[in-house]
Amino acid sequence: MPTPKNFNITEFKYNNQVLRALSPERYDPLTVLETDTFSLTVKAWDNDNNKYVLLKKVFNPLSSAYDSKKIYREIALASKVRHKNS
Repeated sequence: MPTPKNFNITEFKYNNQVLRALSPERYDPLTVLETDTFSLTVKAWDNDNNKYVLLKKVFNPLSSAYDSKKIYREIALASKVRHKNS
């Protein structure tokens, strides 16, 4: 499958697995921080704002109502977090 325009594919080795992350060009994915049953979290550098960010890839967001609610709560909470380093 071809890579969409203005996106990059980065491969990571994590727990003896090869994981692929598709991200917009403005981000340079650096390392995998965590994987769980429904997502992959990657630390990346934001070239537009010159700071570190977290990118989260949700594997199948609409697989069940429970998972959808869980993901929605996590996004809602993350959007309200403000940190002195940001």
